[in-house]
Amino acid sequence: MKKLLLSIALVGLAVSGCSFGSSEANLGNISQDQPTINPQDPNVSAIPVNPEQPQDPTNPVDPNQTPPPPANHCDFGKSYTGFGGTVLEVGRIDNEVTMEGGRMKPYTSLVTEYPRVLGNNPTLLTGMNATFSDPVVRWFVEPQGSAISIYTAYRIGFQGCLTLTGTGTQWTSVPNATTAATECGNFARKFWSRNATADEIAACVQIATVDTVNEGSTPTTPQRRWAYTCASVLASAGFLTY
Repeated sequence: MKKLLLSIALVGLAVSGCSFGSSEANLGNISQDQPTINPQDPNVSAIPVNPEQPQDPTNPVDPNQTPPPPANHCDFGKSYTGFGGTVLEVGRIDNEVTMEGGRMKPYTSLVTEYPRVLGNNPTLLTGMNATFSDPVVRWFVEPQGSAISIYTAYRIGFQGCLTLTGTGTQWTSVPNATTAATECGNFARKFWSRNATADEIAACVQIATVDTVNEGSTPTTPQRRWAYTCASVLASAGFLTY
C-alpha cells in the first residue's frame, strides 16, 4: 500500500512539472512553432547593448575631447528564465544611480523624523495615517504628495517649530538678513542633512525677513516668525523625501 501511494505521488509530481527548486520554469508543452530561445549565459548582460559605432576615417576623433560616459551595467545578478522561455530581466531599464531619489517618506518614517530633528513630538502628527497614505498592516502603497499632505506637513512642522523657538535667546530677536541666513543654513543642515544652496538660503531669508512680518493685521512675534521660517524648511522636499 505504501509503495502504491509513493508511486502515485511521484507520478503526480512528474505530471505537474515539479522542478524540485530549479530556478527555471520552462514548460514542456510549448508549441513547436514557437521561436527557439537560446539559454542565457548568467555572466552576460541580458540587456542588449548597441555595439560601438566604427570610427569615421574622414572625421577623426579629437584626442582632447572628453569621451562620453560608459553605458550602465547594473544587472550583475543571476539570469532567470520564466514561463514560455522568457528571460525575466530582458527589457529591464538600466537607470542611473539615484534615479529612485525624491520619493515621499512614508508616514512610518515621519513619526520618527519630526521628533528627531525638532527635539519634540508635535501632537498634530498623531493620527495622520490616512493623510499620508499609510497602508494597512502587511501592505505597501507608494506615498504620493498632495496639497493636503503638504499643507498638513507644514502645520505639523509649524507646531513643532513653535515649541523649538519657544526657548533660546536666538529666537527672541526679530530676524534680519544676517541672522536669518545663519539660522536658515542651520535648519537646512539639520533637516535635510546637507548644506543649502545660495538660492535656497535666499528664499528662506525672504520668508524670515519679509513674508512673516504680519499675520493678517497683527504683527508677528519673533518666535512665531522663526517658527514659520523653520516650518518652511521642514515642509520642503529636502525633508519630506528621500
